[in-house]
Amino acid sequence: MDKTVFEKGLEVRTAVLGKTYVDNAMKNVDEFNRPFQELVTEYAWGAIWGREDLPRKTRSMLNIAMLAILNRPHEFKLHVKGALTNGVTKEEIREILMQVAVYAGVPSAVDSFLADDYVIHSDPGDPWDGQTLSREAFKQRLAISRSPFGDLHFDIIETISDGDRVAIAWKMRGTQTGPLGDRPASGRAIDVHGMTIYYFRDGRITGHRQIVDRIGVARQLGLMG
Repeated sequence: MDKTVFEKGLEVRTAVLGKTYVDNAMKNVDEFNRPFQELVTEYAWGAIWGREDLPRKTRSMLNIAMLAILNRPHEFKLHVKGALTNGVTKEEIREILMQVAVYAGVPSAVDSFLADDYVIHSDPGDPWDGQTLSREAFKQRLAISRSPFGDLHFDIIETISDGDRVAIAWKMRGTQTGPLGDRPASGRAIDVHGMTIYYFRDGRITGHRQIVDRIGVARQLGLMG
């Protein structure tokens, strides 16, 4: 162990996560987990966080995104607190998770970002239109609606934020590689546009309104003339 790097890591770790947390972590060290705690402090906090090429605020923002994608809720919660200490605002955390949802898949952001009760205020053509869903039910909805399109991809066209609302214009592309209802996989591609307005409360998404070109989807899949 490089003692200089370890001491630097201990200093940074304490500054970001708080003295109480670090003291408790170090107090609970025993012969079995001591090497791991030393590894985390020396390499993660000393060798990486201790570098000066990125400010701590930026490193916190990166960690929030990566931990959300990896679905590590305990570490995520810990690093959100650290991010606030490092000057990341609630609005910036919201934007990070919005980007995670689009580029890494909405399920990656659900546990970090979704309220316990999620309201689909208006989504014409969606079987869940008008319903209030638990977090688990919302994840099931995502799995069911996306399963016919194994390569589904979203491109953000424009984002507008207004207080507790965020509107996103987007384009969706994918190939029907699985069954859609009683219709088998067709191998047909879709390329359609839509817009979603998300509602926020206390840093979490509470619901949405959405318009999707479902007629365009049906035509591209050969379901209508």
